[in-house]
Amino acid sequence: ESCASTTALRRTEGVRKSAWRCSDDRQHTLLMTYRAENGFGGMNIGEATALIDNETCHATAVIIE
Repeated sequence: ESCASTTALRRTEGVRKSAWRCSDDRQHTLLMTYRAENGFGGMNIGEATALIDNETCHATAVIIE
C-alpha cells in the first residue's frame, strides 16, 4: 500500500477504502480504515483521511487517527 499511514505503523492492512466525487476545486476526499500492528504485537484500527488533487494525485492534507 502506498499510503502515508504505512510510514509510521508496522504491518498495515487496509480494511475499507472510500472516495468521494471531485469538488468544484478539482479535489476529492479519500478515507481509509486500516488495521496496524502495535509495538506489543496487538492490532489497532485507525482511519486516514486525505484530500487528493485530481490532476496531480498528490495529497494536500492528510489526517491519521
